[in-house]
Amino acid sequence: MDLKKALEIALEITPELGSVEVGIESALDRVLAVDIIAERDIPGQFRSRWDGFALRSEDTANASAENPAILDILPGLIAAGNFEARDAAEKSSFRIMTGAVMPGGADAVVPIEEAQTDDDKFVAGRPVQSGQGVLPPWTDAMAGDLILKKGDVLTPARLALVAATGIAKVAVRRRPRVAVLATGDELRETGCRTTQGAVFCNNIHLVAGLVIVCGGEPVRLGIAPDDPELIFSKLKNANADLIVTTGGMGRGSRDFIIEVWERLGVAVHFRSLNLSPGKGSALGSLGKSLFLGLPGNPWAARIVFEEVASAIIRRLQGLPPLKTAIEARAAAALENKGSFYTALPGRLDIARGVISFSPVDPGHTRPILPHMRHCAAYVILSPGQSVSEGEIVTVKAPEIPLSAWSILNEGP
Repeated sequence: MDLKKALEIALEITPELGSVEVGIESALDRVLAVDIIAERDIPGQFRSRWDGFALRSEDTANASAENPAILDILPGLIAAGNFEARDAAEKSSFRIMTGAVMPGGADAVVPIEEAQTDDDKFVAGRPVQSGQGVLPPWTDAMAGDLILKKGDVLTPARLALVAATGIAKVAVRRRPRVAVLATGDELRETGCRTTQGAVFCNNIHLVAGLVIVCGGEPVRLGIAPDDPELIFSKLKNANADLIVTTGGMGRGSRDFIIEVWERLGVAVHFRSLNLSPGKGSALGSLGKSLFLGLPGNPWAARIVFEEVASAIIRRLQGLPPLKTAIEARAAAALENKGSFYTALPGRLDIARGVISFSPVDPGHTRPILPHMRHCAAYVILSPGQSVSEGEIVTVKAPEIPLSAWSILNEGP
């Protein structure tokens, strides 16, 4: 199936999850399920912009160097957090700190570094303008202002905005539960002793990490050998919104994922993609759960996850597919001579303000592992597409976290 059509199908059959209420200390990277509206002006009172002296500007209206205005400095210090009601009498002033609530009647603040004092007197050698050094109540937000909207991802800065409204708990989308199962007779758990011909399984850690980056909650089902009964037993009780398997997606005698799906009653929506690597991929659904079969090759699994699974996980959280990618200059010529979409891994470099994409050989002529550490990004070339050196290409970076993409995706 065409990659773009496959994504359309995936989004059509993906439901949006309900909401839960969490404390803001647990809400990082969560998706808001409601708008956040300011219920009052923030801050709620006139406040001092500086450390200095609060006064009534009218008391200095006729002040000059030759005929200064002399104001009494009243006892005490008005500090931020001191909410005692105090009024500025005629020809009086108060010592005040930054952020403190202005005393009644005072409408200006003279910063301490510009103030002239004589014992308990404030000396104004010129008129002080009304409003000088004063922050009005609505500086940060006015009552009724939209602070954050439904669908916003809660980054650290956005959580600070929520906290500024006084809200302690927020309604957010439930995190998608994503079950991950790796299949293959040759696979062994990391940390175990291995035998000749066996390999350590890294797909579970790869996919689980990508799930977290997308805002989901991974459920590790472990490893199943190429045995349909064991795979069936692992998947039948998987309580998840999305169930991802790796391996077993070919058409050989030891590939059982589609067979197990059929036993479970999973409706298969596609079972191959015109994508290299990643051809052996399938999507199914059963009730409210989706099933995604990925190739056993980690590089192929990563590409299909980014192209299909990440969009599913976003949709479950009420988010649209990402519209933003990174534009970079190709550091070398790129070409796709095949009839499939082709994913090329590579790295991003920044030099003198210019972002460039350098393709890295994904193991065709060199060992793959020493080079995959550089492959934070990839480009997808359409069938028959070629890119000249220096041409702009669209680069995807699947390991950029959900909170970062939420900012990049905002646009102007």
